[in-house]
Amino acid sequence: MYKKFDVLYMQNSYMTHSAELRRSQYEILLFTGGYLSLSIGRSVYNLKEGYIVLLPPDAPPHMYNVHNDDAKCAFWDIYVDIAYYDRLLERSDDYGYIMRNALNTGNYVYNVGVSSFEHLKNKAVTFMNELNSDRFGKDVQAELFINDLLLSLNRYIYEALYPDRNTKPASLIQNILQYIDVHIAEELSLDILAERFSVNRSYLSHYFKHNLNTTPHKYILKKNIALSEPTYCLILLFRCFTSVTPARITD
Repeated sequence: MYKKFDVLYMQNSYMTHSAELRRSQYEILLFTGGYLSLSIGRSVYNLKEGYIVLLPPDAPPHMYNVHNDDAKCAFWDIYVDIAYYDRLLERSDDYGYIMRNALNTGNYVYNVGVSSFEHLKNKAVTFMNELNSDRFGKDVQAELFINDLLLSLNRYIYEALYPDRNTKPASLIQNILQYIDVHIAEELSLDILAERFSVNRSYLSHYFKHNLNTTPHKYILKKNIALSEPTYCLILLFRCFTSVTPARITD
């Protein structure tokens, strides 16, 4: 069956792939775990979590291999048909920046930072869920999702290549996450973070949700759970879903 685009989640401990199978499509890899050796032309890249690989149809022959039984390799594999991508380029050249840059520079591997990569992973999950659904308007919604994913890829890679041209909020999330990590044992809240970084409370909440797809409260809670004793973890989880502690219900 002909497809304009598709997304797969790949997870294997032993895998070999050759580019010759898909020369009529653009391919994008979001690498999420393990270790993978990627050969593109004469260049060899050792990939790890957080790396993005761009493979336009005109890229040199490529092959990736995983030979590690102890740690599975995992990545999102996104395909876009040439004809569909060309139609996007007719709307705006902004969709094509990353692929042109890859071909012109010979650089096919990128790292956009933790928060941007997490945002892209969330978009890939949403896109795949829509493709696998039977909901009304699925075809139209899937196009909106893949278009958004491609535009975000172009934006994040451009900003990673030219950080001096980024707007101020682009680095705000990194500073906030670093502050949370350092002060996780102290009292943390949306109000405290807003005051610390001199931003509006509602803006910070929206900005955090936009970049990490979660709220500051839930993010801090998860960090606490990861560092807490089992009993305290249960209390924190209980409070997350009920807004009260077990002791208060008992009272």
